Amino acid sequence: MARRTLSRRHEEAVAKLRGGRRQRRSGGIVGWPADVDAGGFLSECKVTQGKSIGIRLSWLLEIEEKALRHGRLPSLELMFLDRGRPRFYTVVPTWVFEKVSRISVSK
Repeated sequence: MARRTLSRRHEEAVAKLRGGRRQRRSGGIVGWPADVDAGGFLSECKVTQGKSIGIRLSWLLEIEEKALRHGRLPSLELMFLDRGRPRFYTVVPTWVFEKVSRISVSK
């Protein structure tokens, strides 16, 4: 599957899962917030058909800064295509994990 198609499908899946929307052309417009805006999160999506993916500090810092500027929580959404089966993982800053953990425990 073409990388662009795979990326778009990943973004659509994250948006649907979180009840939000995919930002069209997010990678092609300078200053555009992120790939997906959903559920109080601003998310950058990365996908691979390989067994590993490198995570850049610049991705994490950029999505955190943009999310805070827009009143959202930041997340990096990863998708691995494992023998044709998508596997999803979410990376968030520790302070976001702690905040969300406290909210879910108190319910």
